[in-house]
Order: sequence, then C-alpha cells, then structure tokens
Amino acid sequence: MNDSVLGYILIFGILIRCISYVPLIYEIHKHEYTLNIPYATLFLELLSYIIFIVIASMKQFYIQVACLLCFIILIIYIITLKIKYDKYHRPIDVRR
Repeated sequence: MNDSVLGYILIFGILIRCISYVPLIYEIHKHEYTLNIPYATLFLELLSYIIFIVIASMKQFYIQVACLLCFIILIIYIITLKIKYDKYHRPIDVRR
C-alpha cells in the first residue's frame, strides 16, 4: 500500500474520531458533570496523540499532524471542563 493511501486512511480515521468528541462535549456542557470521566483516560489519550504526532511527522504526514493537533486541543478543553465542573460536584459515597 503506498503512503498516500495510508495518509488518506489516517485523515479519515482522525476526522471520525474528532466527530466522536462532539456528543461528549455537548453532554458535559449540558449536565455540567464530569466525575465519570477519569483523569487517567484523558491523559493517556493525550499521550497517545502525542505519539501519533511524532510518527506522522516522521512519515511527513503534515496534514495529519495538523488534525492531530486539533485532537490535543479537544482533550485539553475536556480536561479544563473537568477541572471546572469537578470543583462543584462531590463524588457519591456508595458505602452508605
């Protein structure tokens, strides 16, 4: 498979993944509740996108790097929303 086909497949996957964050961000804004989203998940996703950026830049897929930077912005935005909304909600004590 040549590199241009791989590049298009990578862009398509990135776009689908970006679209998948829209309902999540909408629900966060709607309910202002983020206690069910672990920080570890967000930081591991952030790390994986950084790894993808390194690989894409090594293969000279610069359009994919730009799309992956959008991912990093989305994850950072979700992290800031989580920090903002977690201050107002206390975790539910299930030991009662």
